[in-house]
Order: sequence, then C-alpha cells, then structure tokens
Amino acid sequence: MKLGRCQIAGFGRLRELECRFGPRLNVVFAENEGGKSTLQRCLVGLLVGQWRADLTTQRRADSWVEKYKPWDGAAYGGALWCLLANGRELEVRRKFGRDEEALEIRSATGEDITGQYDTRKNGDVLFAERHLGLPKELFESLAVIRETALAELEGRETLRERLTNLAQAGSEKVSVRRGLRALADALDAIGSERAPTKPYRLSKDRLAQLEEEAQLLAARHEEYHEWLQERRRLAEEVRSLEAELRRAACSTAVARRHESQQRMRALEELEGEILQLAAEIDALGADDSFPLQHLEELDQLAGFEAATAKSLQGTRDELGHARARLRDAREPLSALEPYAQLRSRIDEEMVTRWFMQYMNLSPQREAEQKKLQGLDAEASALKGELGKLPGVVAESEEDWERRARETAERKDLLNRDSVALSEEIGARRETAAALRGRVTRNRIYAAGAALGVLAAGILAFALDIREAAGMAAMGFAALFAGVALACFRAASGRSREAASLDGQIAGMEGRRDRLKAEVGQVEEALARIVSGAGYENTEGFLQAARQAGLLKARLRVLEERSAEAREKRNSTEAELAAVQEHLKGSFEAVGLVFSPADLKEKVDLLRDNLRRLSAIERDIESMNSQCLTLSAREQSLAADLERIGSRLQEILAEAGVESAGEFRKAASLCRRARELKQKRSFRQKEFDRLRDGASLEDLRRRLADLERVKTEACVGIPESIQTAEGPEAGERRLPLTPGLLEAEEGERRLQGRLAEAREEYARIGERIERAFHNLRASAEVEEDIEAERRELARHTLNRRALEQAREIIETLLREQQEDTAPRLNQAVESRFLRLCGGRYHEAKIDPDFGIWLREERTGELRGAESLSRGTQDQLYFALRFGILDMIGRKEEPCPCLLDEPFAAYDRPRLEEVFRILQEEARSRQLILFTCREDVRDLAVARSAELIFLPRADP
Repeated sequence: MKLGRCQIAGFGRLRELECRFGPRLNVVFAENEGGKSTLQRCLVGLLVGQWRADLTTQRRADSWVEKYKPWDGAAYGGALWCLLANGRELEVRRKFGRDEEALEIRSATGEDITGQYDTRKNGDVLFAERHLGLPKELFESLAVIRETALAELEGRETLRERLTNLAQAGSEKVSVRRGLRALADALDAIGSERAPTKPYRLSKDRLAQLEEEAQLLAARHEEYHEWLQERRRLAEEVRSLEAELRRAACSTAVARRHESQQRMRALEELEGEILQLAAEIDALGADDSFPLQHLEELDQLAGFEAATAKSLQGTRDELGHARARLRDAREPLSALEPYAQLRSRIDEEMVTRWFMQYMNLSPQREAEQKKLQGLDAEASALKGELGKLPGVVAESEEDWERRARETAERKDLLNRDSVALSEEIGARRETAAALRGRVTRNRIYAAGAALGVLAAGILAFALDIREAAGMAAMGFAALFAGVALACFRAASGRSREAASLDGQIAGMEGRRDRLKAEVGQVEEALARIVSGAGYENTEGFLQAARQAGLLKARLRVLEERSAEAREKRNSTEAELAAVQEHLKGSFEAVGLVFSPADLKEKVDLLRDNLRRLSAIERDIESMNSQCLTLSAREQSLAADLERIGSRLQEILAEAGVESAGEFRKAASLCRRARELKQKRSFRQKEFDRLRDGASLEDLRRRLADLERVKTEACVGIPESIQTAEGPEAGERRLPLTPGLLEAEEGERRLQGRLAEAREEYARIGERIERAFHNLRASAEVEEDIEAERRELARHTLNRRALEQAREIIETLLREQQEDTAPRLNQAVESRFLRLCGGRYHEAKIDPDFGIWLREERTGELRGAESLSRGTQDQLYFALRFGILDMIGRKEEPCPCLLDEPFAAYDRPRLEEVFRILQEEARSRQLILFTCREDVRDLAVARSAELIFLPRADP
C-alpha cells in the first residue's frame, strides 16, 4: 500500500491542508514547530483509526485524540487516498472525536465499500490491518519511527531491550521480559516452601499445625476409648487373678504332697538297687591291683609296632634303588673335569658378559679411533688459519676488544674530567672577578667614610664640641669611622679570598693540562699496537682480534674434545684387552684356542658344557641328599621298633600275663567291677541325698502332715485340680521336681501380677479423668482446618497458574528468538554495514537479541550498549527496516513514516543512509519528516518528492 494524497480539514494546528506523496521517497520539510509530527500523527490516524487496539469491545479513544483537536474549532478529520499493490485506489474519510467517528471507505468510482471490511465490537473497521497485514499497534511500532523514539535510546531502555520488545510483542512499550519479571514478582509475593515469611509457606505451616492438633485430638479420643476398655479389662483381670491365685495355692499344696510321695518311693527303690549291686560285685572276684590304665597304651603300641616294621622294610628297598642311581650319575664327570676346574674361577654369566663386552667394544674402538683422527685434522686446519693472522693477535691471549673499549672509556672519562675542570675554572674565575669588584667597592666606601669622618671632625671643632651640635657632629664622625673600618675589613677579607681562588685556578689548570696529556698517551699506546700489527685503523685490528678469538676458542674446544676422545679410546682399548685376556684364559683352561673368527661358536660350546656340568652336579647332590635322608630314616625306624617292643614287654610283666590277649581279658573283668562299684556309689549318694539326714519314719510322718495341709488349701477347688499329680504312677521323680517348682513359681508370679494389675487399674482411672485437659473441641479444630485448606488451595492454584504461564511464555519466547534472530541478522547486517562507514565488518544478533558488532581494525566484538549515540541510531534504523522485512507482507509492503530519525548523523552517514533509503523506496513508500536543510538538500539531490508545510499563522 502507498499513500497518494491527503486532505486535512482540521487536525491540531493543521487546517485545510492538502499534501501529495510520491510512490517512493518523500521528504516533508518544515521548520521546528511547523507541524511535521502533527501531519505524521494525522496520516496514521486516517489510516488505522482512533480507537484503542487493546480494547476490542469498548469504545475508548487513543490518548492523542483530545490532544490534536483543531485549535480554531474546525471540523476534526480528513481524507486519505491509498493506492494498493494491485493498482486499486481507495479513499478513506474519517472524523475524529471522543463521542463519534464517521468512517467512509470508497473505491475510485465512488462506491461505498466500508461494509466489506471486518469490524470489531467497538465499531473499529479493520481497513489497514487487512491491506497491510499488520495490526494497528504493530504498524505504529514498526512502520512509524518518531524522533522521541531515537531520543530515548540513552534513556531507561537499552537498544537490546527495545529490539526484543519489537521482535517479541510488536511494540517497543510492551516488554515480554518485564511481563516475565512481573510473573516472577507475583510468584515471589506468594512464596514457596523455602520462604518462611511468605503467604504460601505461612498457610502451609498453619495447616500443618492445625492438622497436627486434629491428629493429636483424634489420637487422644482413641486413647480415651482404649483406656476405658483397658480399665474394664484390668477389672476382669484382677478378678481372674484372684481366682487363679487360690487355684495356684491348691496346686502348690498338691505338688508338695506328691513330691513327698515320690521321694519315699524313690528311697525304697534305691535301697533295693544298692543291695543287688553289692552281690554282683562279689560274684566277679576282680583284682583291684590290675594295671587297667595301660590297656589303651598297649593297643596303641601294638598298632605302632606293625606299622613301623612295614615302613622300615619300604625304606630299606628305596635306599638301595637311590644308591644305584647315584653310581650311574657320577660316570660323565670324568670327561668334564677341565670345566669343573674352570668353574671354580668363573661362571657361565661371566663368560657371557665378557663375550658381550668384546662384541660391543670392538666396533666402539674403531668408531672412537675415526673420531679422534677427524678432531686432529680439524684442529690442524684451525691452527693453519690462526697462523695466517698477525702474531700480536694470534699469540696473545689479551682481550683486545675489551682493551679498546676500556681505552675509549678512559679517554671519555679523561675528556669529561677535563671539561668539568674547565667549567669549574671558569666558574671560579667569575667568582674571583666578582670578589675583586666587591673589594674595589668596599675600598671606595671606606674612603668615602674616611672623608665623612674628617668632615664631621672639622665641623665638631668648628661648632664647639661641648655643645649639642658639636656632640652630634662627633657622633656622626664616630659612625663614619665605624663604617670605614668595616668596609676596610671586608675589602681585606675578600681580597684574601680572591687570592686563594687564583691559586686554586692555577692548580686546576695544571691538572687539566695533565689530563689532556694522559688522553694523548692512551690514544698513542693503542695506535702503536695497531700499527705494529700492520693495520691502518683500529676497526680492522679489532676484527682480526675477534676472528683470532673465535679460532682460539674453537681450537680449545677441539683440543678438549680430542683429549677426551683419546682418553676414551685408550680406556676402550684397555677394557677390550682385559676382556680378550679373560676369554683367552678361559678357552685355554678347557683346551680351546682363542680366535675372533669363530669366537661365538666356542663361547656357546664353553657355556653349554658349564651348564651341563652344573646340571650333573645338581643331580648328584640331590641323589646324595636323598640317600642320606633314607639312611637316617632307616636308623630312626629301627630304633622306634626296638623301643616299642621293650615297652610292650614291660606292660605284660607288670600285669603278670604272657600275651596281649590275656591282658585284654583280665582288663575287661576289672572294668566291669569298677563300673558296678561306681554305680553302687552313685545310688548310695542319691539315697543319702534324698534322706537329707532324716530317717524313713520321719519322712512318713511329714507326708501325713502335707496331706492335711493340702485338704485345707483346696477347699472349694474342683476335684480335677486336686487330683492332678503330674507324673504317671510308678514314675520316680527327684525332690523339688519341676511340678513343685513350677507351682511355687506360678503362685509367686500370680501374686506379683495381681499387685501390678491393681496398680495399673488405679493409674488408668486417673488418666481417664484428665484425658481432655487443655484440648479444644474437635468441631472447632475441623472448622479452622477447612478454612486454612481453602486458603492454601487458593495460593497453590495461583502459584501453579503463574508457573505455567511463565513456562509457556519462556518456551514460546525461546522458540521465537531462535527462529527470528538468524533471519533478522541477515536483514540488519546488509543495511548497517553500509551505514557504519567500514568501521565494522560484521553484525551479529544472538537468540536473546543481544547485538554484537565486530570492529574492522581490531576484530573485537562490541556490545550495542557500548556504542556511540550515532552508531546506535544507525543500528536502530537498520533494525526497524529488518523487522519490517520479516513480518510485513511482501506482496503489499506498508508505507514507512520517519520523523527526524537522523538527528545524530554527520554528512557522510547522511549520504550513505539516503542511498539505503533509495533502495528501500523501491519496495515500499517512505515519508521522511525533517526540519534540517542538509537533509532537504540531499533529498532534492536524490530526486525525492519534496513537500513543504506552510508556515503557521501567527
């Protein structure tokens, strides 16, 4: 779409104004306060209307509507003719005002086509949005660049922030990031689990406290019912324990009577068993002195005797075989006798080491000999070169460069001292001249004062010295006399100082002459040496000295290396001779001849025979050791067999029997008699224990007493408990059997349980009385919990909604940034790099819309915030057109209105920007508003359409 012309009936200060615009670049020129911004605002209003875009259902006008009411009360509105890309021309007529808006859209034939466009509920007709492809707010943000937008670049928002707002929300004033910060602030106001002072955490803590109180109250109710049941149970338990205690007392009495009966029965049985065992022991007739303790030893010795005899025979057979193998192994030793003698001096490893040393040292000696010959030849060549130089530099070891440098330094030092003495002499001569002048002045003053004394004395005598005038004249005479004396003294002292300075000056002049003579001597000494060497100047002499020094240094290095090489060669030859001598002596000892040609074969033969000899000796030594071991084992086994037989005979002799079988039969009878005696002793001890020192008659009377006690204790107890006597009849039990012990323990346990039950019953009663002390009612707590849950649910819902909104916005924002940044980078770079005059050669826009420029000179990337105001204006200009390229319709480009966008541009930048404007004008209509004459002149030079706004009436 392009704007053709407009007629303004009244808009701000503009009245009855008509403007015509060209299809490409247009420049509206007017002085300051000439109506440029008003005309721009009017064109935008005629194109997009006056109603607020963010209120689609309410008729509320934009803020500019009241501001631009005509000053003189003329009709508020105008007409705008638009030319579409398809060649169609449309006329748009609007009337502005808070209470009314009259809109007509007509074709070139005059047909009213207003009804063909969509209309919002507030009556706003979407004419511009349909043809431009941009909503009203997006068109005003991108296609309209006002001077205030550029002036705010150094204000509260950075260039990056404004670019982000344009690319994300389509408006510089609508910031998605500020919206995200607002969401974050809202979330922070609600708080979270980690914010103990915020509403969410406070509500959650209050709910937890109330729920804890409710749980405590519910638990206390459960405990209360449990305590009631426990009290009833304890009452039943006390009654049950009392009944059980009576039954337990009866059971204890029954158990005591039954225990006494069992004891009497056990005593009678034990008495019979004791008599029976005594008769059986007498029938056996065993000898009590028989050595029964040797039976186990005799069995062990018999087994040992058989096993030892068998081992002895096996050892003797194995010893014979080992001695035969030893004889066979000693036969090859006679052939290897020379190697045995050689091995006493050396071993196989020594031969190998000597051989390896010989093989390494032979080529090493040849290499060292060649190296020594090369070093000697090189040293001879250097000596020849050195002999070509003069003898004073070739033979002397003095550092001539250092001497020449010291001579020059000495000469400079003497010259500096001479110059310093000359300056000091001049200064002292000036001082002496000044002193002589002061001496002359002092003498003149003294002569004048003397004349004054003479005149005052004559006057005093003339006036009478006794009178006042005469006395005053005498005073003046005395004063002049003092002055004359002081001046004469001063003249005399300064005269002496001047004479002293003259003497010092003479001494300094003599020292200066000596310094000059010494300078000549220093130069003459070096010159004699140089000329004596055959050189015309010192530089040639020093160059020869440097060459001689280098040759001498190289010769010294070569001599040191030659000495080291010769010493190393001699050492290698000595070591090689020693190794060869070792090998030769070893070969001769075994009948071999030393020869370097077959040295390796002979060394291998020598080492193989030494290894074979060592293996045979190891085998012989092992076999000797085995024979000795077997022989010692044979002797040990024979001694053990003899010792075992001797001990067996001793045991049989002590028992008085002939054989081991008879010993075992007699031991069996003795063991049976001993077992019967032990059994009788055990029965007797048991009988005595059961009696416990009482007679059988006493025990029978005690049983009768227990029967009477049992009858009294079991009054009212069922007969089944009284007759439960535990063990079956006829079974013998010990006193204090488990039945009696269990009965007594059960009775004591029941007494303790009964006391504990009564005490617990009293405690439960007291606990029931104080169960709900200091606790609120359940209904009150539940009501508070429900209210706090509603509050927490409200905070939770708000937090979830805010977090989801933030996540969705951040996700969409990132996706949009990643898609938009590369395309925007290409659109911006092509324009900005031409505007910057070659200072930058690359522009980058990252996914977060951070803008970076790479300097041409240093290659450094710089952020947009650190750029100058003019560079920011250029970048902003390129960004606006880049965003328009991205989101505008290519088939229907929207016009672009620019209000003083080049305030900070110099002349070269203006010329470049007009070239870019000409290129932009090929694809869209541009209307530039300016009050600058240089901008106007550039526009005229570029064939732009120039529109002058008339001067405002005074």
